Amino acid sequence: MVAPALFEGLPEGPRLIAYARVSTSEQTAELQRQALAEAGAAVVHVDDGVSYSVMQRPGLEAALAALRPGDTLGV
Repeated sequence: MVAPALFEGLPEGPRLIAYARVSTSEQTAELQRQALAEAGAAVVHVDDGVSYSVMQRPGLEAALAALRPGDTLGV
């Protein structure tokens, strides 16, 4: 099987891609980031200061775009 050019240079095998979000600018995602990294996340995408009502979440969009077949999304 030949990997698409999009995935060239990335490690083989399933990965844990993670997403963290905090809803106000006064909060920090650092504890979430650390916990996801300790759980084995290859990448942690974060949205800072994004409430539940906001429709655009660039961190979530990046996390979803990074997923390959076999990967797991951790939140």
